[in-house]
Amino acid sequence: MEARLEAKPLKPQRVYAELRRVLPPDTIVALDAGAAPAYGYDRLHFTRPRTFLTPLDLGGLGFAFPAALGAKLGRPEAPVLAIHGDGGFLMNAQELETAVRHGINVVTVVMNNNCWGSEKAYQKHFYGGRYIGCDIGNPRYDAFARLFGAAGYYVDHPDQVGDALRAALSSGSPAVVEIPIDPEEFPTPATAVRRR
Repeated sequence: MEARLEAKPLKPQRVYAELRRVLPPDTIVALDAGAAPAYGYDRLHFTRPRTFLTPLDLGGLGFAFPAALGAKLGRPEAPVLAIHGDGGFLMNAQELETAVRHGINVVTVVMNNNCWGSEKAYQKHFYGGRYIGCDIGNPRYDAFARLFGAAGYYVDHPDQVGDALRAALSSGSPAVVEIPIDPEEFPTPATAVRRR
């Protein structure tokens, strides 16, 4: 069903369906905290040990990119993918310079919903959708990556996800794949579920 979601901007569920389809089985995935990455916990499939890195219970927003850099240094032969929302990526995006300078060729997917998704989800469920301080103005992350000398890709249709990811993995450089996603699509906060 998720593979049939055709809405634009893309739903994170569809992005994960496409990623699941094309990721090599030995890929190390560093999944960030936050609303957009949260959809990946039960949508990506891991069959090999030490291929899933996450700050799941600690809420460490910004974790995925530096974790991916470390994973690539530890296993240079493995493909390594960091998955972020836009807010989480911006916490360490400057380390693209480090990745380029040292040839740490990780791929970063930035699911860009132009907001702090977790905060927006809480405000939707607890404050009736009265949003305060949760919108973010962003650059184009594919262009941002190229400013640092990394490869940059922009995806706005589900059929482009696989091609962009394959191109990024084979680029021979650090790479960023920006995917605009629906700013109103986020999981229900756990505290809201417990209150029902």
